[in-house]
Amino acid sequence: MSKKLALVLLTLMLIGVVYGIISSHITMLTSIGILFGVVLVGFKKKWKLNS
Repeated sequence: MSKKLALVLLTLMLIGVVYGIISSHITMLTSIGILFGVVLVGFKKKWKLNS
């Protein structure tokens, strides 16, 4: 039981750390996401034109 509890606490701590990193870097992640989306769309359009 204590092993399971430790695992749950560790998981919650990990989620907390990940959430903290994501929330503090949300603008950076958003801009990277937008940039990635634009590149992906541009690549798809270019690929359609070539094929």
